[in-house]
Amino acid sequence: MSSKQTQKQTVSVWEVGRKQALLVAALTFFAAAEVYGAIITFLPVYAPQQGINNFGVFFTTYAIFTLISRVLAGKLSDRYGRRKVILPFLILLACATFLLPFLDNMALLMFIGGCFGLGFGVFMPALNAYVVDRTLPHERASALAFFTAFMDIGITSGAVVLGIVGEYWGYGAMYSVGGIGVCLGFALFMLGSREPNTGSLKSL
Repeated sequence: MSSKQTQKQTVSVWEVGRKQALLVAALTFFAAAEVYGAIITFLPVYAPQQGINNFGVFFTTYAIFTLISRVLAGKLSDRYGRRKVILPFLILLACATFLLPFLDNMALLMFIGGCFGLGFGVFMPALNAYVVDRTLPHERASALAFFTAFMDIGITSGAVVLGIVGEYWGYGAMYSVGGIGVCLGFALFMLGSREPNTGSLKSL
């Protein structure tokens, strides 16, 4: 195929964004990114209120477990299917988020950081692969641009929208609402990513 033919086939971000599979993946990504945005913005304020001044250990633990997950679990979705990896690790993110209102010691902070690192480290590449699986070659550049934009939108929304919740009802309530958002993302992906008559694990 010539380069001119390829250019003619290229679709816009908004056109490819109307595809159900891509929209479901993007909104799921948004739900997880919102919580991440609330954590990186407000944890430095919230942790000292809970008596934990060395809150940087969260980010250290998060980074370590993200690296471990990328090395050890990078091929999980290729082996078992995208949905079978994305959904459990979304649950892990939700559970870690729901633990934040109970934060009162360094061990729990490290545990939550590890769960987030492991969850995001496996969830994000699997969801990215899901998007690639469900787009045609000439759509992928636009599809990935649309998909990854929802991480930035989610992080910003987490800082602003969840921040308003935190201001009026406290940080515990803020993280509880964030956890509910991840659960909604889980439900959306569980229902919206189903495809009838898929015969292989890879299509999952």
